[in-house]
Amino acid sequence: MQRGFTTSLQIHYSKFTTMITIYDKLGLLNLNHFAIYLMLTPEEITLYAEKLKGLNRYTTLTRGIFHFDIVEKGETPYDNLPEEMIVNMRHYNVMVRIVNSIHGIYCYGMEEINLEADMPSIVEKLTKFVREVCYQNINHLDILGNRISRPSVEAQAYYREKKIAISLFEEALKGVVTNKKEGELSLQRTASNPDIKTSLGIVKSAIDSKTEKLDSKIEKERCQIVEPDQRPHIKISVTYVKTGKVLKDGRDKKKLGIELNIDGNIVPVCFGSTDQTFLYIITLMSILEDQEIGRADFLAPEVIFPDLTSPHRYFNKIRLWIENRYRALLFNKKFDDWYLGVKNDLHPLDVAMAAIKQTLWNHLRFEFKNAYYYCIIVNDKGTYRIRIGRNNISIDPIILNRIPEE
Repeated sequence: MQRGFTTSLQIHYSKFTTMITIYDKLGLLNLNHFAIYLMLTPEEITLYAEKLKGLNRYTTLTRGIFHFDIVEKGETPYDNLPEEMIVNMRHYNVMVRIVNSIHGIYCYGMEEINLEADMPSIVEKLTKFVREVCYQNINHLDILGNRISRPSVEAQAYYREKKIAISLFEEALKGVVTNKKEGELSLQRTASNPDIKTSLGIVKSAIDSKTEKLDSKIEKERCQIVEPDQRPHIKISVTYVKTGKVLKDGRDKKKLGIELNIDGNIVPVCFGSTDQTFLYIITLMSILEDQEIGRADFLAPEVIFPDLTSPHRYFNKIRLWIENRYRALLFNKKFDDWYLGVKNDLHPLDVAMAAIKQTLWNHLRFEFKNAYYYCIIVNDKGTYRIRIGRNNISIDPIILNRIPEE
């Protein structure tokens, strides 16, 4: 298979430990930042897995935030990875994802430990590795926080989330055992950090492609990032589409969703929840109306600015814009009830975004894989967007007529 992007990967060697840091511009492994993987061959698993399975009980290692997983290293790493990455996966036996570098470049830290050593020696080596990971994460988050150039309201929310994540790693670097919940959510908000289970599936596919179906986890990640050689002609319509079910009177059951027209082929798509349906449609509406909308726009002002004594006019305007379009879509849940679920914590929207990608992948991966890259929602530095031009997006006029003039 052609490897046209191996030069996108650089390797930096740490001055603190023997850990190497790999920078990959394509970012094919969207791993959880708190997961540390011990990559063992089948023979090593037989010899050492029992000894290593208790690592998560050492708070000197986990700091209350990291989690160790043992994964089997096969002979067939995912061959779309850069060649240097494959070589280092075969040589090193510890891997973690580090917070992105500037320009969204993915970073991974790798280390080699002597599996034959006694547990105190292994714990000591891994403790140094954890300290280096914390140091690198703090450094990257600090650099990213100082490079924000978006509108002030959103930028301050984004910067606040990064400061929370920095504090988490600073405490861990000191050896403090802490509760990771707030810091983990902040990292999810700023870095699209997947959960531990999803991350484990991705890394298993990466280091041994035979253990997972390639048309699922890691191939989906690749298709989200790498633009296809050929771009299909795609139109997206917001309308009521057939669900595949039939009502008692014999009519086809319909639900609010989207209709994809891919090179003349019609693909109806229904999303699984109000969060998913609304997030996708409001993103399409933002493109049509030339209205940027990002994660921070859904937060209540007191979450971003705890000392704010009166609502900022920006929040009044953007919330009214969101509310009017929500009401026009006639969801069963009232807007005020729905908004309670996201105004203080945007995690439901992050879950919805991941589910949207999975739903679109399920519909497109066999016949229309090249369309997937263009149809998904991406979080572009805090702003939601879809890689489709406004001329190729349409909304059912019945829905548009329900939106009041503002």
